[in-house]
Order: sequence, then C-alpha cells, then structure tokens
Amino acid sequence: MPEFADIIEPAAVTWWPPAWGWWLVALIAIVMVAAVIALVTLWFRQRRIVSMTRPLLTEALERYRKEENSEVFCRDLNQTLKRYIAYQHPQSDLLARTGYEWTDALTQIADIFSDDTIQALAQGPYRPTERLRPEQHALEVREWCARCSISALKKWSATTTIKGNGHA
Repeated sequence: MPEFADIIEPAAVTWWPPAWGWWLVALIAIVMVAAVIALVTLWFRQRRIVSMTRPLLTEALERYRKEENSEVFCRDLNQTLKRYIAYQHPQSDLLARTGYEWTDALTQIADIFSDDTIQALAQGPYRPTERLRPEQHALEVREWCARCSISALKKWSATTTIKGNGHA
C-alpha cells in the first residue's frame, strides 16, 4: 500500500502555559489566601490587645477590694478603655471626651453597657457611686474591648457628630 501516507500524530498538549481558566483559579486562590492571612492577623492582634486589658481590670478590681474607693475604681476603668482606644486608634477624638459624652460615644460603638456601668464610667471618677458593681462593670468593659475593633473605631470617628442622649 504505497499510496497511503504515514499517520502523523499531533504534538502532545503541554502543561505550560495553562489555559486562562487556570490563571483565574490561581488568582482567586491567591486572593483568598491573602484575605485569610489578613483576617487571622487582625483576629490575633485584637485578641492580644484584649488580653492586655485583663491585667489592668484585675488590678483595678483588686485595688477596689483593698481600698473600697469607687472614684479610683471608675477612673481605672476609664483609663483601661482609653488605653485600649489609644492603642487601636491613636487619632481618635474619643480620648478627649469625658462624662456622658464619653459614654454616649462608647455606646454608639458597641452598645453593651448597663445603665449602672454608664453611670460609673460617666460620673464615677468625680464622685462616689452608689450602685457600684465592680465585677459587672469590669466584665462589661472587657466585653466592650472584645467587641470593639479598629474598624469600628475608625467608622465611628468618620461618621460621628457630637450628640447627647439626654443625660445631664
């Protein structure tokens, strides 16, 4: 059968360069890995900062149990919150606020404080507090720190206007 030509096989498909679909899959995978790394980093940073507030709150509770001075205890709670905010967002105008203007801002960021804790934070450093519940107040401050992130502080700073909520 000399009139038939030899069968020539086509060249094998190479693995490089990959088709555009594989480039898309690789890009999505890289973006997802970067996002996971960023979120995990933020989560660990937040946990570390919150864990730094625990000794401050424990020290404040121990000092209160020893001295039974409500003004010092409430001042220590406020200082813990302000240190936390200063570490998270140093440019925040929250740091200059006091009294109910301070507690209104904290409540706008994360609304977890009871009325007693709001009163203790707003007025406690300036005069004795009758309804002082040290363990509850320290727990609520710790919870506020756990819920409040740098993005929440920045969002509040970007959208805030000074408004009162009727406290005097």
